[in-house]
Amino acid sequence: SEGYYSGALVIARMGLLFGFLASAGFFVARGPGRYVYLLGPVLGLISIILAEARGALLIVPVLTLLFLLFVIFAQEQKHRWRIVLSIAIVGSGIAALTFTMIGGTRLMSTFTAVSDVLSSGKALDAPIQQRLDFYSAGWTLFVHSPWLGYGWADIPKMAFTILDAKDYNGAYSLSFFDFHNDFLNFAVAAGVVGIGVLVAFFAAPIVGAWTSQRDSLFAPRLFAVSTIVIIFVLSGLTDISLGFDRYTAAYTMMSAIILGVLRDKPIYAKGYFL
Repeated sequence: SEGYYSGALVIARMGLLFGFLASAGFFVARGPGRYVYLLGPVLGLISIILAEARGALLIVPVLTLLFLLFVIFAQEQKHRWRIVLSIAIVGSGIAALTFTMIGGTRLMSTFTAVSDVLSSGKALDAPIQQRLDFYSAGWTLFVHSPWLGYGWADIPKMAFTILDAKDYNGAYSLSFFDFHNDFLNFAVAAGVVGIGVLVAFFAAPIVGAWTSQRDSLFAPRLFAVSTIVIIFVLSGLTDISLGFDRYTAAYTMMSAIILGVLRDKPIYAKGYFL
């Protein structure tokens, strides 16, 4: 899974993205065969387990809840609760199996670490404590220049007025640094203007889906773009997402494809060749 600005954690989030996007097919298909689309989230979960991606693991319950909400509100009333019950039973079994598989692994420490942070504001886990230090530094910089920030190129220089580059064994330097948080990256780089741009960037696909035609594919279309946005927003709270080439490209291209093609009548751009 290694590559240019890639790695196991990026691959895990990509697996989560495409896995849950596959489950949109559940709202399109009919009959027992529709349940095959639920293998997508299962495969996404497997990619997370193999990569030991703790941040991605925390997103799974949120996406599962989103899926169940769409089942409740987007399905025919006579079938919705039977479907919810069957999915809940299978999901509980998968959750139990997952906890059995990750017992004693790095993934299991996710829940202990979250508890430590919520109770004391500190983490015994070194990588998580490092992130907390990054967040503290980012917030301090934002408070001192909240309107327009310092510019993207000056993020490393400003970060190391608070942090010590020697603590990171060459992983970060005056030529490269990020706060492991998309919102702080944009806040330090461009202040409230940057945050506003980021919020608009995330809101655009959902607004596009919500204001689209109420055809037979409206529900799966809204579910799919909501899945994309949730994954990117939550991934961006614990790591940089908008910065990895394949991940950033996946956001823009998948949103465009879903909004333009996942319709009863696809939308085609009027260009030179069309």
